[in-house]
Amino acid sequence: MEVLWLKSQKLSDQKIAKLAGISANTVTKYIRDYQEGGMDKLKEIKFNRPESELKKYQKTIEEYFELNPPATINEASSAEVCV
Repeated sequence: MEVLWLKSQKLSDQKIAKLAGISANTVTKYIRDYQEGGMDKLKEIKFNRPESELKKYQKTIEEYFELNPPATINEASSAEVCV
């Protein structure tokens, strides 16, 4: 949001980039995103979020632990839990 404020103060993209500690290309992208979709567009999370291989077993794992909850912290943190 500071990028938008700095742009409203008529600063160049290069000066904004230096002040904000980001690249001039990022400044341009932030401004373009704001023009296309406002604050909602700027709030979107756009980085890659790989999905764990365990995701496909989530329901099975949850069901197991509902039926077999660990009794202690040591048991819960143990790598020897068998599903």
